[in-house]
Amino acid sequence: MPLTRKPRIAIMGEFSSGKSTLCNVLMGAKPLLEKVTATQLPPVWLSYGPDDAYTMGLDGHAYDLDLAELEQVSLETTEHIRIFMKSDILRYCDLIDMPGISDPSMSSEVWERM
Repeated sequence: MPLTRKPRIAIMGEFSSGKSTLCNVLMGAKPLLEKVTATQLPPVWLSYGPDDAYTMGLDGHAYDLDLAELEQVSLETTEHIRIFMKSDILRYCDLIDMPGISDPSMSSEVWERM
């Protein structure tokens, strides 16, 4: 049976365990923040395509995003971030960089939503 869409691979783990770094290495670029402390970002969905980025708000609307302002995105009001870029690995699969589990500063409401 042929695939109807590319596989989506969610990168999950403890906060500050290298999930974003792994995504950046796989893509051969650095669109994602790499920090020693938790980044407090919603899931970041990476797909192949012309360079573009937006956030999907909890209100169901998409909002343009300048990647230089990635760290400003609110976990409390954003469902996910979508980034399109031309990376070889993204031709074959989408990557989803998930927030770190066991982050004590993340509210239970946010966890339930994800």
